[in-house]
Amino acid sequence: MDATVNGVLVAAALRRAAVTWTSRAFLGPLVRPGAVCLDLGTGSGLDTWRLSALAGRHGQVHSVEPPRGRARWMLSLTARLGCGNVVVHGAASGGPTAPGAGGPGPRSGSRHLYVIGGAAAPDNGTGGRPADLTADRLCRQAGLERVDFIKVVVGRVEPDVLLGAFGILLRDRPSLLLELDRTKRSTGYQPEPTGLVRSLTTTLGYRMYRWKRGGWQTVSTVTDDCRSYLFSVRAPSGADR
Repeated sequence: MDATVNGVLVAAALRRAAVTWTSRAFLGPLVRPGAVCLDLGTGSGLDTWRLSALAGRHGQVHSVEPPRGRARWMLSLTARLGCGNVVVHGAASGGPTAPGAGGPGPRSGSRHLYVIGGAAAPDNGTGGRPADLTADRLCRQAGLERVDFIKVVVGRVEPDVLLGAFGILLRDRPSLLLELDRTKRSTGYQPEPTGLVRSLTTTLGYRMYRWKRGGWQTVSTVTDDCRSYLFSVRAPSGADR
């Protein structure tokens, strides 16, 4: 790809970022300078760059996105944007209804290709699933001694991703920003979120919030008018008590 095309892509991404960073202002109360963040399901990368700015030069953001082409694009763009605190990881992912749908399985010898699900990880060709290649495994290989914040937007396998991060949840009690969309259940795209909410709140002691009217408000259920929910053991700044 020549420099002109790259320049156009960067300019377009920055224009989108200017809008998105304003509309995603709810990330501000969640990430402090020096924070270590996992962005699992990076997508366009706009949240990654926002988290990078919030974490600052003493923080870290680990970006994970399954498609290899998207990971390569993220590597190039984060370098051009000067996000020196961002580490981009490729990933393979699968779901309980479509194993391996997120991409091919791990390549031999590739230490930067991760499966971000637990039971949802694609078959490794030997009849088993590489369950150790999880978010917990990523943190061990990256030498992360703590994780402060995890964003998970992976579609239909959020419970499996969190199962693969269980060690982090117990060790660090990071804040979690999850996409839970009830409207997609009828299409089979995403499972009923009630069990996941119960596991996080009742079993692990997290509190559930949604962003409304410029602040985080405590809620107990997932509703059709909201997709992003915060789970935290510590009330975010400005949240209702």
